Amino acid sequence: MYKPATMANVIFHHHLFKNAGTSVDVALRRCFGPRWRNVEGEGRELTGQDLGALLAGEPELCAISSHTFRPPFEVPGDVRLLPIVLLRHPLDRVRSAYEFERQQVADTMGTRLAKVHDFAGYVRARLAQPHDRSIRNFQTNKLSHLPRNAAPDTAEELLSAMGCLQRLPFIGLVETYDFSMRVFSAKLSEQLGGQSLEVVRANTTHKAEDSLATRVAAAEAALGEELAAAFHAANRQDQHLFDLIAWMHVQLQEAPQPR
Repeated sequence: MYKPATMANVIFHHHLFKNAGTSVDVALRRCFGPRWRNVEGEGRELTGQDLGALLAGEPELCAISSHTFRPPFEVPGDVRLLPIVLLRHPLDRVRSAYEFERQQVADTMGTRLAKVHDFAGYVRARLAQPHDRSIRNFQTNKLSHLPRNAAPDTAEELLSAMGCLQRLPFIGLVETYDFSMRVFSAKLSEQLGGQSLEVVRANTTHKAEDSLATRVAAAEAALGEELAAAFHAANRQDQHLFDLIAWMHVQLQEAPQPR
């Protein structure tokens, strides 16, 4: 009698820079040990074909993380990716990136700018470069199927990112990190073998007790009214995605819990 091939499920962490990704990676590594792998494109973006080739050669892998993957989350063959994605308020994310890059031992454009500028100078210098996607709707770009150098602030890119999010069973938020990790654990319980993903906090650049509103207000004050308005205008699609997912989290947390 014919039996259909068994579909392998692999957790995939789409690691967006300064979106609590290091904390998620630590939790995955503690859970899976050598069966977790971080994979990067080495100067190019990874595709589903790349991940398919990796998993064909290392079928024991249960979880993968990458900064350099380009959706959709689809892999050829009998493999299904189970994505972990977290979003973050765009201004809070860039302020965190600035503070991280000021301390980072690296020679990138971001670290060079962060080390010679205050926060306002850093944002102004990056906004002055029209193709710098790290500061223009970065999260929208990373969730779309369009190239990373695609023109920012287009309807096509926003619709692509929204379509990507619509197909995910859950989207986490840095601002509700503990809740997000509990939900991911529940939805991935079979793959976790009864374990839960630890609520790890690694590589953080702000105090846990600081509220998002406090951090955003401080960042806006550091930028000044005109530059803050320019930043928000350049990141309105990221803000739209964040506001939508934040609203969804409120609905989930306020919903009656099953007894």
